[in-house]
Amino acid sequence: LQIFTLTTGGVLTEAARFDSSQRLIMGGVASQAVGNAGGYHSKVQLYSTSPNDGDVVIGTWLTANTDGPALKLLKSGNATIGSHTTVVDTEVLGDVEFHGDDGTDYEGPYAQIRGVVDGTVSITQHPGALLLMTTPTGIDPPVPVERVRVNALGSVIIGTAALATTATDGFLYIPTFAGAPTGVPTAYTGRSAIGHDTTNNRFCLYDPVSAIWQYASLLPV
Repeated sequence: LQIFTLTTGGVLTEAARFDSSQRLIMGGVASQAVGNAGGYHSKVQLYSTSPNDGDVVIGTWLTANTDGPALKLLKSGNATIGSHTTVVDTEVLGDVEFHGDDGTDYEGPYAQIRGVVDGTVSITQHPGALLLMTTPTGIDPPVPVERVRVNALGSVIIGTAALATTATDGFLYIPTFAGAPTGVPTAYTGRSAIGHDTTNNRFCLYDPVSAIWQYASLLPV
């Protein structure tokens, strides 16, 4: 099924189509496979050769400031649409994936944002974690690896295991100062700013209660 619209000049142009597999395709004439192992054909596809025509906008106009538009990803443990089975700990709830053209196909993802269950689920308990994932250099097909996790308790966890003593990547990088810091960091309740004074080789932490920078001297390993 093809859907046509009239352009400004009166030319009948295809706006969208439903193909024989019931996929909605806008901006293209054929479904594109995206992902590893030959890729997957999504049910809704939007393509463009213009930077703006490939955008998707979800908007809401409200006088209240408590609500806004939302993109909702839903996962059930049941195989029947509309039926209910509880999702379980570590189960993937949804992904936002980033793919690229490698000259042959659209393997990936290169990077990924993932939501997972982070504990036992019940009618009154809905623990979740958010993962930031990237694919390392030299991996084919690309498989994203967890880099940062914000768990159900609000802890921010970097990496998934201890680093080797010879590791060259996988670290948390903090800002540096060429001397003792004198600025007053913007205040965020219950949090402190940190940095590294490379001139005096000191770890610096701003104490918002005392309103002063505190230091700890660093010794070479």
